[in-house]
Amino acid sequence: MLFRSKPIVLYFWAAWCTYCKKMEKTTLAENAVLTELKENFISISVDMDKDKKLVSQWNIRGVPAIWFLKSDGTKISNIPGYVDERQFLKALKYISSGKYETMEFDEFDG
Repeated sequence: MLFRSKPIVLYFWAAWCTYCKKMEKTTLAENAVLTELKENFISISVDMDKDKKLVSQWNIRGVPAIWFLKSDGTKISNIPGYVDERQFLKALKYISSGKYETMEFDEFDG
């Protein structure tokens, strides 16, 4: 079996964050989003209040915050704040397809 390295999604959140709760109940609960994350990404959830070193290292000022990385840890892009299911799924497909290397997000019709 061939091993294909996957991009990484870092999801920064906090228990007290209203928009994090909204995102978890809507965007991150959507079947298409869950499938895309499971099949094409390594997902890492970071509690802003418990992992202050990582929060500082990534210069996180507000949550929710999402970072996309190549499998080697190189930064690709980020999404600050709440994002709905449609936009998040488009972003996931844009990253997992590798199209971010050849076109702008606005051009991608994923």
